[in-house]
Amino acid sequence: MANVDKQALRKKLIDNILLRLGGGMIDVEIDSDSLNHCIDLALMQLKQRGDACYEQDLVLLTLKRDTKVYTLPEQIIYIQQIYRRGFGRFGATSGMGMDPFSYAWSNVYTASLYGAGQAGALLTYDLSSQYMQTAGKMFGLYMNYQFDEFTHRLYLEENPRTDDEVICLGAVVERPEEAVLQDRMVGLWIENWALAEAKEMLGQMRDRFSTLPGALGGITQNGTALKAEAKETKEKLLQELDNSIAMRDFAITGNMPFVG
Repeated sequence: MANVDKQALRKKLIDNILLRLGGGMIDVEIDSDSLNHCIDLALMQLKQRGDACYEQDLVLLTLKRDTKVYTLPEQIIYIQQIYRRGFGRFGATSGMGMDPFSYAWSNVYTASLYGAGQAGALLTYDLSSQYMQTAGKMFGLYMNYQFDEFTHRLYLEENPRTDDEVICLGAVVERPEEAVLQDRMVGLWIENWALAEAKEMLGQMRDRFSTLPGALGGITQNGTALKAEAKETKEKLLQELDNSIAMRDFAITGNMPFVG
């Protein structure tokens, strides 16, 4: 995806909305600040009702001795799970410092030696997996925690016993706005919702003066029609979210290093 400035993307979106309102042929009585607010409302609606503004990521966090509270980056909104690279509470310095990620790969490699179609291979892998789960429960592989989305603070229930232990956080992070605006699955949805918001604004303003004097008599403005169109468009767009048309599946995008 090309690295495009957020302001440039917003300007392009505003120009598209103005064109769809007839801005190339008539003067549309709405300013750029109002259209920026319409885009903000579209993004807020998408964040509340859909998952296109979020993605899964792996975040590295370095623990410090006797430190249980860590402030995470603002784009992290939820912690799904904490992964440790060793079984024991003392990291690799104890007798339980076995890496569960590389160990899982070694299980697959060992099982393949017996032949993929033989029951012994599956049994070996199953027993190894059960061993990892039992050892993890006994020696502190799993960490209890609390995460405050508003302060972005991670509270660990156990007290780290050593310095510089690196843990991996399975997190849900907020996508940058420029990435969302360029997303082919939701870009048009955002433009349509912002257009509906703009029509509703124009409709409310034009309804204040429903009839204007003209050379050949009174001129009736289309405020009521604009508000009706905006309502109908919003209902269709919400239905698209319910039908997962403007959605995207979560994807692991790699590591976002963070040192606490």
